[in-house]
Amino acid sequence: MRSARKLRDTAGSGADAPREPELRLQEFFELSLDMLSVSGLDGYFKRLNPAWERALGWTRQELLARPYVEFVHPDDVERTRAAARQLVEGAEVLAFENRYRCKDGSYRWLMWKSRPLRGEGVTYGVARDITERKRVEEALALARDAAEQSAVQSAQLYRDVFERSPIGICQTTPDGRFLTVNAALVQMLGYDAPGDLMTRQVAELYARPEDRAPIVERLQGTGTLAGVEVEWRRRDGSAIWVQLDATTLHEPDGSVRYFQAFIRDITQSRQLQEQFLQAQKMEAVGRLAGGVAHDFNNMLTAIIGNVELMLLEIAADQPAHGELKEVLAAARGRCGLSARRPRGAGEMAGGTSYSPTASRDSSKTFRSSRVDSSVSQPSPMVSEISCDIGRLHQAIQRRCVTPLVLLLKRSGHSSKKSRNNPSLRSRECRAATPLTEKLPAMAR
Repeated sequence: MRSARKLRDTAGSGADAPREPELRLQEFFELSLDMLSVSGLDGYFKRLNPAWERALGWTRQELLARPYVEFVHPDDVERTRAAARQLVEGAEVLAFENRYRCKDGSYRWLMWKSRPLRGEGVTYGVARDITERKRVEEALALARDAAEQSAVQSAQLYRDVFERSPIGICQTTPDGRFLTVNAALVQMLGYDAPGDLMTRQVAELYARPEDRAPIVERLQGTGTLAGVEVEWRRRDGSAIWVQLDATTLHEPDGSVRYFQAFIRDITQSRQLQEQFLQAQKMEAVGRLAGGVAHDFNNMLTAIIGNVELMLLEIAADQPAHGELKEVLAAARGRCGLSARRPRGAGEMAGGTSYSPTASRDSSKTFRSSRVDSSVSQPSPMVSEISCDIGRLHQAIQRRCVTPLVLLLKRSGHSSKKSRNNPSLRSRECRAATPLTEKLPAMAR
């Protein structure tokens, strides 16, 4: 009590020189990093250490000259006065926080620990600058609020995506129970409401329930699943092919929490794929049959032409004449058979097709007295013709050129003299040249 009285007197009047213990107390008071104060019941500071000047920028004389409440933030004045009344009543004030104005107009947060000295009419206080801590707390509070806001927005966004996605989404447990399903999956599988689907076991959706076990095993092992195609059953029992993409979500202890799967209906695409593969097979068969028919007709053309020439040289009363007529009838019958090939065989790009029935028609030219080798120009309405130029050459050769040569032979233009005269034979071949040279122009 006596040392406190000495300290108070020294702060006010500076009368007698302090003693040794009081000098040490004053030295501690001056060197403390905390803001030490002695205040009276009249609301004024009686003594302050240099830490106040460093923290607020005011001089000690400026702080001592005015009631301390004038330096308190307006929002903290009432709380500060309430704490002062507690001190007057003899109660300690611990961890009290308020803001003091600095000389530059800013505010610093202070946390107080104050104790009244009964019978002396003064209060000793220790204040600590907690401004930086307050800033961190405010920043953390803002971050927490932003995180909560973001979490709410993220949850809403997830819910919107989950419900509005055109792809089926579901969450299932490893033992095959549905946790959540979205509207797209419910509609895809033909159910009326999510609750109707969630009462089913996942394995019940599989056309072959045993197909689910390898999928679950893979998800538990690797954690992901991509592009797996399986056959499911709709509510009415009809088949539906789906493509599964799934991920595994784990608990903190590493156990599987649930599987989240994205399901896409690929039934139509699989049907189109199967139709395309079937069409490719049929096209391959057709092309093969067309090629065989083409080669077969080439052989039949030679047989028919030679048989007809032989019939012209053999008298009708000869036994060989009847046999040759049977050969001719059989060859012509085979021409009709080869024409009945699978649909699409021999079809060319651009819609042009080649028909081996031309060989049957060409056989008629062997018996005609004149071959019409004229080529008419395309209609002005047709600007382009797409075809297989090689097969078009063969068709014209079979229909026009070969019969022309045979007719020339039959009329006597081809004899021993022509066979022994290469120039005459070349003239016979060149007779068809103007016709074949026109083919590229017609096909362009």
